[in-house]
Amino acid sequence: MKKESVINIRIDKEKKKEVEDIFESMGLNISTAVNMFFSQCIRVNGIPFEIIYNHTSKSSQSIIGAATFCFAIFAPLLSLSYFFLAKDSLLLNP
Repeated sequence: MKKESVINIRIDKEKKKEVEDIFESMGLNISTAVNMFFSQCIRVNGIPFEIIYNHTSKSSQSIIGAATFCFAIFAPLLSLSYFFLAKDSLLLNP
């Protein structure tokens, strides 16, 4: 027989009720659903779904800001250099 372990977690009452209703509609209880989740974590060696966090850190914001600034400065210069290269090419190869 496998040894069992008990896990206690804190969760908002409304969230718990909502989850219980969802699991009940699937024929599951919380314990079975959590065991299924843990099994999937083991199977994929991580969290078995994508976690999306839309908050950008201050360092990321700084990098994005610097990149935007550089693009704003250098994009017109690149356009001018392409113009002069094309112009030179037309003059050399009439």
